[in-house]
Amino acid sequence: MSPADAAAALRALGAKGLKRAITNGMKRGLSVGRAQALKDLRSKGVGRALWLRRNSKKKGISGTPPLVVTVGKVRQSGGEYSSSLQEKGMAALIEKGGRTKAHKIQAKGSKLLHFGSGGRWSFAKVVSHPGSMVQAQPHLARAAAAAGAAIPPQIDAGITAAIREVGL
Repeated sequence: MSPADAAAALRALGAKGLKRAITNGMKRGLSVGRAQALKDLRSKGVGRALWLRRNSKKKGISGTPPLVVTVGKVRQSGGEYSSSLQEKGMAALIEKGGRTKAHKIQAKGSKLLHFGSGGRWSFAKVVSHPGSMVQAQPHLARAAAAAGAAIPPQIDAGITAAIREVGL
């Protein structure tokens, strides 16, 4: 391919194609960070207890834990791109620490709740939980490091694929 043909192919790729390749590369890299954050949340403390309890086959409970980590929108300002990992709900509480709200616990699968307290077994239809303290368990720094390491190769792969599409 001649230099003139290569220049024409790069013009065909254009700024829009390059921006798309960079944005998609950032999203893929941030997904690596998101996966790391979820792995860390599920591995210890309150997150582990929630994840194991909600996915326990023995208890007949299934579903996704209330641990929400999302990838923020990729934004461009001048020649710089930025995005973030954002937490909501229980994931944010685990990251920063804090207190859960007081709430009622009702029996769902049976008529009564059954729990041990003070060496005795107690039964109740409804109990008032006073809320509990959750110690901070920071994990986003590790997730951000994983995303930071994954983003450049993902952007390179996206740009390479875009260049191949235009025939270079």
